[in-house]
Amino acid sequence: MDKKQIYQLMLKTLRNNISNIDKELKYYHTLSTEDWTDKDYFETLTRAVFSGIKNGIIEKRWPAISNAFSGFDFHKVAEYDEEKVQELIENKKIIRHEGKIKATIFNAKRMVEIIGQYGSFKNYLNSFPSIDGLIEKLQGYYSGFKGIGERNVYELLKEISIQTIKPDRQVQKVFLRLGLIGEKASLEEIVEIGMAMAKEVNQRPCAVDWLLWRFGSEVCKTKNPLCDKCSLAESCSYRRNLTAITK
Repeated sequence: MDKKQIYQLMLKTLRNNISNIDKELKYYHTLSTEDWTDKDYFETLTRAVFSGIKNGIIEKRWPAISNAFSGFDFHKVAEYDEEKVQELIENKKIIRHEGKIKATIFNAKRMVEIIGQYGSFKNYLNSFPSIDGLIEKLQGYYSGFKGIGERNVYELLKEISIQTIKPDRQVQKVFLRLGLIGEKASLEEIVEIGMAMAKEVNQRPCAVDWLLWRFGSEVCKTKNPLCDKCSLAESCSYRRNLTAITK
C-alpha cells in the first residue's frame, strides 16, 4: 500500500468516527502567518512549551494562561521576577508547571533580544537559509528557547506555518504499526516519510502532520485502539499480532 492510499484511508476512518474533522483540517490547509505580530509568535511559542500536556486541558486553561502572561506581551513577561513566578505557581486557573512557567519567562527575554537585533521575529525566522539551521537554533540546548526540544520544535514550526512534519510519538507509532519505519527509526526518517506522504497527496505538510497526530491519538491509540473501526486494520502489525494471540 502506498502513502497516498494510507493517507486516504486514515482520512476516511476519521471522517467515519469523529465529527468536524474536515473543519479542523481546514485550519491547517489555510494557516497563514502573513499578518502575525510578534505577540502572536510568542503565544505560539508558549503553546509549544506547554505541549505534552493533554490538549483538552490546555484548551480549557488557555484563556487563564493568556491572562497570567499579560496577553503574551513578552516585554511585560520579560520583567517577571521570582515573586511573580511564585504567584503563577499558586494560580489554580493555569497549568502550574514550574519548569514551563520559568521557560516562558526566559523565552520572553529571548524574544526581546531577538527583536532588538532583527526588528521582528519574522525577520529572525527568515534569516536562516535552511530549516535545519532554524530547528537547531530554536532548541534550548543550543542557546535557543527553553522548553523547546527535539520533538516539540516541530510542533512550533507547524503552528507558525513552516512546512514540516512533527516526529512525535503518535506519528511514530502509526508509521511503525503500518510498517513504514522500524523500531529504531530516527526522527529525521520519520520527518522524511511524512514529507513524502504530503507530496504524494498534494497537501501541506502541517495538514498531513495534524491528520497523522489525530489518527494516532483518536483511532490508533496506544491502549485499546479502534481496530474494528479502522480502514487500515488489515495492514496494521498491531492488529495482526492481536489476532495471532487470540487464535
